Amino acid sequence: MRAVGISRSTFYKYRDSILEPKQLDLGQLATVMLTLTDRAGLLSQVLSAVSRQNANVLTITQSLPVHGRATIMMTLDLSKLKGSVELLIEALKAIHGAERVRLLALE
Repeated sequence: MRAVGISRSTFYKYRDSILEPKQLDLGQLATVMLTLTDRAGLLSQVLSAVSRQNANVLTITQSLPVHGRATIMMTLDLSKLKGSVELLIEALKAIHGAERVRLLALE
């Protein structure tokens, strides 16, 4: 408990709610950042492209549009991915309005 900086009571209160990463039963994870133009339906196109590759969105965060652009950060489960990560990134880059697509992390 000292190693992680929590009290004994906190540990016992939450010990059954915490999962080890190996317990999550997820496949390979990828974190992707996209810069999109502020256009209606563009995020839907991104999610459709992810779905067509059989990737699963675990988390998604979108910033407010500034100067006509919004930043999207997604964490994807790639355990059932069709093809390669490179093909997924290329599919995202091919979307009209996706100005920047970056693979930030791959676990």
